[in-house]
Amino acid sequence: MAMHLARIIPPARSNFHLAAIEARQKKILHEVGMLSLEIKASSLKRPWRMSATEMRCGQSWIRSLQHPMLESYTLRCPQASAMIVRERGAEAPANQVLDAANFYRAVLAARAWPLQTTILVIDHQAGAMSLRQGAWGTAPIYLMESAHTLRGHWDPLEFYPYLDCLDLGRASRFLHSFDMPYSRRTLFFELQMLTALSCALWNGNTGLRISYPNPASVAGVRTLCADARPAEAALKILEGAVKRWIHADIQYGSELSGGLDSSLVSILCRQYQPGLSTFGIHLDAPGQQQRRQSLIERFGFHDASVDLNAHLPLAADSPRWHAATMVPWGEIYDEGVNAMLATAARQGVQAMFTGFGGDELCPLYAFEDPAPPELAVLEPASATPSAPDFLTRRAMRAMRSTLSDAAPRAMIDASSLESAAFGSAIYLRHGIWPIHPLCTPELNRFCGALPWSWRVGRTIERAMLRQLDCPSEVVESRTVDSFQSSLSSGLRHSAGQQLCELFDQPLLAELDLVDPRQLRNRFLDWCENGTDDEALPFYSAASLEMSLRSIGARA
Repeated sequence: MAMHLARIIPPARSNFHLAAIEARQKKILHEVGMLSLEIKASSLKRPWRMSATEMRCGQSWIRSLQHPMLESYTLRCPQASAMIVRERGAEAPANQVLDAANFYRAVLAARAWPLQTTILVIDHQAGAMSLRQGAWGTAPIYLMESAHTLRGHWDPLEFYPYLDCLDLGRASRFLHSFDMPYSRRTLFFELQMLTALSCALWNGNTGLRISYPNPASVAGVRTLCADARPAEAALKILEGAVKRWIHADIQYGSELSGGLDSSLVSILCRQYQPGLSTFGIHLDAPGQQQRRQSLIERFGFHDASVDLNAHLPLAADSPRWHAATMVPWGEIYDEGVNAMLATAARQGVQAMFTGFGGDELCPLYAFEDPAPPELAVLEPASATPSAPDFLTRRAMRAMRSTLSDAAPRAMIDASSLESAAFGSAIYLRHGIWPIHPLCTPELNRFCGALPWSWRVGRTIERAMLRQLDCPSEVVESRTVDSFQSSLSSGLRHSAGQQLCELFDQPLLAELDLVDPRQLRNRFLDWCENGTDDEALPFYSAASLEMSLRSIGARA
């Protein structure tokens, strides 16, 4: 184990600081995640004071969110206490005091909730806590145990004051191919994440344990009846899912990129929210703005968008250069998403529909024919290691000998769960609850079972869009918008000098993960002659280095 862990070394000099975290700690947080907690092991066997939104015992506390898209309630019996936090339903739940048998029946029933849910149970007799996550990837809880204390929060930045140990194997894999598998493990050894349907167990004595669910069964490809209407059936499933999220007292927004996924969700949501507000990011991509405009005109969306050229990744004026504002595994285009969500928050948006999950809705299986050339670009890209040559031998050894510990197969594709999980915090920091209808398990199972001809090139999505009267330039589009050009511009032009300084004496070198001379020279060579597709290794190194300096700056 010692080979794969390294203490994070505080920098001798750094412009980084924890101003954002310290500001949050000096005030009472307006919680918008599913749950946050700080529990001392000594309090587990003691009685707790309980309300619908909080449990408290001495210095220990558990808080549910205060957000109109969510609801919470408590259960109690003489031997145990529970708090359930979930996405809202039609009727508000009630707090209950029960006998032991009915208490555990009620806890079991809570697991069947069709939307996202988090269930926390304290067994006072055993002096133990269990925490179970629902089937959706939204707003996962990060957990960290230290000195007989368990901390939990939806925002991994909240743990920066406590982190001390980097997992070298996972960090090396991240540097190699910008990859952190959807797993209970993160890049930091102490920090774990509660993945979909996982359960965390803790008693303060045996350490934090997170157990995975059994792998989900695969439905397999089915044969359609002669009179089958797959597009109508898929729309019915999706409409049923969207209705569960609609409440009269919520102001909704919808992301609109001009692609198939966000267009499908936005058009469908408009049926329940006339004059729906849409939000997008303008890219330097052929036809993207024209596709967005055709949708806005056809469906009367009230649209607001930001230009990514004004919010380039790691640009010289990015707040990431001055404070800990994101973890390394966050979105590459964090600056643009932040600007878009800030615009939505100023307009009063409380919940945002997204197109997350659409890329994985129509898988092609290994035994099937590949997509024809004109459609191949529309299939999800396979992971291609960037193989940077500035990694050290120690980094390569650690990467090869570290297991990914990825979560087992779920009904929703792992990359969809990963997108929903890793992207949640940026929405919640703006007080906006993200909603991902295309991650609906029933829809994923249905589309995954369709014949090849309905999945290849996203045929089923295009048929659904035609039924919704979507403009043909969107339905027939054969292009995939990319952020590579913007990433390259941010690194090469706006932040070139700052990155050279960042790579000059990196903490990554002190941990023996990168060769600093190789890293800096390769970056300068790329600035002169490299292609946009070669930018990612330098972004990976920069984002991880920034996090290490933010953590080390507390010392």
